[in-house]
Order: sequence, then structure tokens, then C-alpha cells
Amino acid sequence: MTYGVIVSRVLTVALLVNVGTASASQALGESLPTLFYSPIERKLLSSAREGSDGAGVNAGTALSVTGLVKRGSAKSTVWLNGTSLREGELAPSGEVPRIGKRSIEISAQEVRVGETLDLESGARTDFVPDGSVTTRKQK
Repeated sequence: MTYGVIVSRVLTVALLVNVGTASASQALGESLPTLFYSPIERKLLSSAREGSDGAGVNAGTALSVTGLVKRGSAKSTVWLNGTSLREGELAPSGEVPRIGKRSIEISAQEVRVGETLDLESGARTDFVPDGSVTTRKQK
């Protein structure tokens, strides 16, 4: 048996095991949890799957800042609604955001990394919900 045949058989077995595991979890009705989305993004995804209107969240006017890289000599980059924008490019709202060290400014409002801002209502949601981070008093 050649090395190529052995590798081919190992990959075939691994693929069959993976397909069997996926179909078994589907048969049991199990689903994998969502890991890399903010609460507002999960709500938008869920409502899109169900075909509802988003329960008060307007996907067209919500801007979520999911990342930011500030460069000194080159153009900076910001991630809005999961899409990267280089400094000077138009945001989904049709405006050019001003990229700062820890936040951006758009529509005369500052939005920090991890925040979602609804441009129509001005409502803000944070990636980390209030009360989820606590500190203990040191003795």
C-alpha cells in the first residue's frame, strides 16, 4: 500500500465519521451554540431566520463596531456590522466614519468597539450586558 492510498483511506474514514456525527446530532434535534456574535447580532440573525421584523431592531440603521485597528502612518480599519472598512470608505449609513484610538464617530455620535448604535432611535447596546461583569472587593 502506498502512502497516498493510506492518506486517502484515513481521510475517507474521517469524513464518514464527521458526516455520521452531524446527522446524529440533527436527528436528536441538537444544535450548536452561536459563539462569535453579539446579543444584537444574534437577535437579528434569529429574526431573519424566522422571517420576523426584528422585534424593534432595524438592521438597516443598526451599526455594530466589532473591531478597530488604528494605524499611525497607514490607513486605519474598522469593522462595522462584520464588514471591514478602511479609513475614508463609506459606512452602510452612507457616511464616512472618523476612526479614533478606541472608538469611531459617525452621525455626530461616538461608538466604542463592542457597541451597537441604532442611528434612528439612538439606542445603544453593549457587547457585554450590564451586570455580567462583577469584581470582588479585595481584603
